[in-house]
Amino acid sequence: MLDFKDDYSQPDYTDTEGLTTHDASLGGLPFNPMIPPVDPQSGHASPMSHIYQLVGIVRRIYKLGDQQAFRLREALKEVYEIQGIGTRPFIPSENQLYLPFESVNDVLRRSKENEALLGRLSTIFDLNLFASSQEEIAFAELVGHSTVIRLSQLPGDEVKNAVAEFFLMALHNHLLRLPHPHALRRLLVLDEAWRLVQSPFMEPLMREGRAFGLGMIVATQFPKDLPDAVAGNTATRLFFSQAGSDNIREIQRTIIGKTSGADAEHLAAILRQMPPLTCLVQNSQYRPYIRTAVVPYFERVADTAG
Repeated sequence: MLDFKDDYSQPDYTDTEGLTTHDASLGGLPFNPMIPPVDPQSGHASPMSHIYQLVGIVRRIYKLGDQQAFRLREALKEVYEIQGIGTRPFIPSENQLYLPFESVNDVLRRSKENEALLGRLSTIFDLNLFASSQEEIAFAELVGHSTVIRLSQLPGDEVKNAVAEFFLMALHNHLLRLPHPHALRRLLVLDEAWRLVQSPFMEPLMREGRAFGLGMIVATQFPKDLPDAVAGNTATRLFFSQAGSDNIREIQRTIIGKTSGADAEHLAAILRQMPPLTCLVQNSQYRPYIRTAVVPYFERVADTAG
C-alpha cells in the first residue's frame, strides 16, 4: 500500500492486519533509481531510454523547463559514463554495479549553471531517499510481504509524488525479472491515485498486471481523475455518491454508455442521493450495476472479534 496520509499506517490497523510499515522518511526505500530495466527477451538494458524516463518523471513533477531537463539528462549520462556503462544498450553482468542516485547531485554541483536546478531538486538529494547500491534483495523482501509504504512524513507533495512514481518504476522493473505466474500473487493498493495517474508505469502495471500476478486497487475521490487507459483496465468498479455534474456524467458514460435519456437520469438521481457507505458496483457479474451497502472496517473487525 502506498499511504500518503497515514490512512493505513496506524498501528491498530497494521497490527490487526499483520502488515509491516516502511517509513520512507526514515532511511528511504531499498532501490536505486539508476538501475535501468532489463528487456526479458533480449537481456539488454538501455540506459538512454531509462534516462529519458527518469527525466520525464522529474520534469513533470517539478515542472522543469527545457534547459533544466537538458541539464539533468546530461548529468545522468555522465553518471553512467563514470561507472563505465555508457549510454548504449548492454547486457548487465550478474553482479552489475550502478552508482547511487545521489551521484547525479555530485555531477550537477560541478557547474554553477546548475544552481537553479539543484534548488528545485534539493529535497530528493538531501533526504537520501533511495538506496546507495543495487539492493535488489532488499526490494524483493519489501514487496514480498504485506507492507504499507508510509509517505506522509516526507516534506511536500512533490517529494511524495516523486518517491511514489519511482516506487512504481522499481516495482515494474522488479516484476519484469520474475517468472509470470498468471495467478494472483500480490496486490498493489493506490489510494489518492490522482497523484500517480500521469506515471508512465501506471498503464503497463494495469495492462500487464495479470501476467505479473499483480492485482491493483486504485482509489480516488473523483472518477474524472483517472484517464481512460487506467479506468478502462479495471475489472470491478465501485462508485460512491457524487454531486458534481462532470463526475456524474463520467459515471453515466462508464456504466450505461450515455449521459441522456431515462436510464441516465435515473442513475444521476441515485448518485446524488446515495447515503454514506452505499455504492454502485459494476463488473462482469453485475451489469449494468447493483447498489450495495459497504460495511466499514471497524465494524468488520468488531464482528470478527465477537
